[in-house]
Amino acid sequence: MLKASCHFIHVVQRTRMQVYGQQPETPTVSSSFGLAVKAAKDLIWSFKTETRFEKRIKGGGVEEGSFLHLSGHDLLFAAKVNQIWAWIRFWCCFQMFLNTVLVVLTDLAARLLGNKLFRQHFHLLLSAVLVFGPALSLWVSHHSIFAKRSHFLYRLFLRSGWGWTCVFVGSFVFLLSYSIRRSVLHSLRHLSRLAVAGGLWLCFCTLLDLLENTTGSCYEPLSTGPEVTGGQPLLVLKEGESKSECLKAGMVWRGYEVSEDVFLLCLCCLLLAEETSVFGPYLRLGGVSDAPLRILFLLCVLLLGLWIFLLLCLLAYFPQFPTQLLGGALGCLSWRGLYQGWYRMGPSWYCPGRPGQGLLNMKTSSAGAEDTLNHNHYN
Repeated sequence: MLKASCHFIHVVQRTRMQVYGQQPETPTVSSSFGLAVKAAKDLIWSFKTETRFEKRIKGGGVEEGSFLHLSGHDLLFAAKVNQIWAWIRFWCCFQMFLNTVLVVLTDLAARLLGNKLFRQHFHLLLSAVLVFGPALSLWVSHHSIFAKRSHFLYRLFLRSGWGWTCVFVGSFVFLLSYSIRRSVLHSLRHLSRLAVAGGLWLCFCTLLDLLENTTGSCYEPLSTGPEVTGGQPLLVLKEGESKSECLKAGMVWRGYEVSEDVFLLCLCCLLLAEETSVFGPYLRLGGVSDAPLRILFLLCVLLLGLWIFLLLCLLAYFPQFPTQLLGGALGCLSWRGLYQGWYRMGPSWYCPGRPGQGLLNMKTSSAGAEDTLNHNHYN
């Protein structure tokens, strides 16, 4: 699209110069960004020239025959056509500018996520956030909009976090693998990593709910009477109540709890970092990356930033140190068992393989280069 826009602008420029009786110039700008800047300058010049020219025509300052022997009506029509071409050229320049911004942002993000130090220490950074994040509650304002569980970020993203992750990461993985191998089965094998992670997440959520139901008890709060001390009501134990019946009756259930939200956010962050880190080596090997693939990659990076932000909000505004720490540890343990354990066994009927395995070797000429990339990517 970028090359076609550049060629179209060059053709329009040659046509306009021929109409005005000038010699067409040969473009000497080598880069697309330089061509976009040059086209923007020409656009400004054309708007100024055509505006002055139209004013001269309306004021009678152009005599018949002074411009390619055309009448004033024809010259006015030519100026209108020139303005239409100018707007078309402006739209092409705008597309070139957006494409340049997209390429720069995705290249920087791919270089960061594909960096060896980032891949090796991202889980340590996430662990530090889990440990020291609750200390932010000493500085944040509890009257902030993020201190309300009804905030739209929590309702829209946190409650369906796994769905958002599967949509964006699944689209990126499928498009990247299919654009290289042109095989639906090969793309489905890479997508199976998300299915395995999703099944593991559902199993852990079921076990955590079972643990809370088994170890918990139902309590009825006393909001009136002398038993209330310090503004906190006393709790009276109610035996023989299940969790669903207890919560339906408006009472309080207390049990051994592990934060499922923190578990989900940590697992999604580590999964996003693993699945998108292959894009950097793919670009360095000269892989073709069109706008749809880069847009999906950028959306995955933005989603990773959103999950980290929501994790910080939960730790700062709703600190529950033991349960949140256990949830984060469970998420890191799940990532360690999948991406650092099972997936390293290589692709087979019982293992989907690591991200990028079977894809990077399509862009290199020797098997040793692939082994080096895979070794650096996962060590």
